[in-house]
Amino acid sequence: MIALNYNFAHPFEGKVLLRKLGDGNPAVRHQQFDSNGRHDFEIALDIREDGGYQVTMDWEYEGRNFFHQSNILVRTGKLTDE
Repeated sequence: MIALNYNFAHPFEGKVLLRKLGDGNPAVRHQQFDSNGRHDFEIALDIREDGGYQVTMDWEYEGRNFFHQSNILVRTGKLTDE
């Protein structure tokens, strides 16, 4: 299990999409997440294969739409910055 830590200016409640990069498979795994009113929170992602992944977060707060996207790399089951 990989955990991503975030600290936003407001709570997060929305969709988290996970897509494996570079394997030609456009499949995306979706999950709903609610930070329960917290500004700092952790999202656990069930990643079982090493490789690069694109993480996309999409939510609405106080009538405004937000979007955050980042790429992560997993090696030997751990998050790495290499």
